[in-house]
Amino acid sequence: MFERAIADKFLKSLEKIEKGSVALTLPNGQHHHFEGSNAGAHANFRVHDLRAISNLATKGNVGFAEDYRDGLWETDNLENLLAIGIDNKQALESYVLGGPLSRIKEIISYMMRRNSLSGSKKNISEHYDLGNDF
Repeated sequence: MFERAIADKFLKSLEKIEKGSVALTLPNGQHHHFEGSNAGAHANFRVHDLRAISNLATKGNVGFAEDYRDGLWETDNLENLLAIGIDNKQALESYVLGGPLSRIKEIISYMMRRNSLSGSKKNISEHYDLGNDF
């Protein structure tokens, strides 16, 4: 029920896009089409699990990426779908940034990864040291 309410709010946000178009299919098979008044990219967006929309609302673009990786949603054109998100930032801003708790977590996480000499070494190791197995 909670996820359905979040999905309804997401649908209302998509109604406000101004550029491009999205054909959305929900897990129950419902189809929705959203089109802005200005030409732009088009993408088909199929949600396999409503958790993908809740995660988008709470975790923002990080949750969106994780759910794509985990197969909770798919698209026929990822580049176009992301372009639509960027082109319609104002209508979709809360989904890009995530909820307030997610933003606080990101700020704290950023502060913990300060670029001091030791912090930089750790950051480099975590991001670029692929190990011998690779």
